Amino acid sequence: MAAIVKLITNTRASIAQRYMRLPKLLRFLGEHLAFGVAVGVAFAALVLMSNISGIKTLIEDSANPYLAVALLYAMNALTFASLSMGIAVMTLPMDAPCDMRDPEDCGDEGDEGTENERAENDDTNAKG
Repeated sequence: MAAIVKLITNTRASIAQRYMRLPKLLRFLGEHLAFGVAVGVAFAALVLMSNISGIKTLIEDSANPYLAVALLYAMNALTFASLSMGIAVMTLPMDAPCDMRDPEDCGDEGDEGTENERAENDDTNAKG
């Protein structure tokens, strides 16, 4: 019995260690993926339990109800996971804007004028 407990404890430790070795961005996306899947599965369960628009009855009367339930859960999980990851990425803080046309501009030299001044400088440089 002690050997089984030791094996489980070592397995848990190795899973945690492998998780912490992942790059920070992958861990960030994985956490939001798991949250989105959980919300999607909960939403699908709520839809089935509340029988919205008679969907539970339709699934019960279908020839292959397991396929319909699997598709309902899978598509909701996919949708909510994608939504959660998209929101997470779009709300990441941005350090400083950078000009993607200029590989030398990393956006860390400070503010070099307002947006209008930069647009005027770009127009002047394009004409000249």
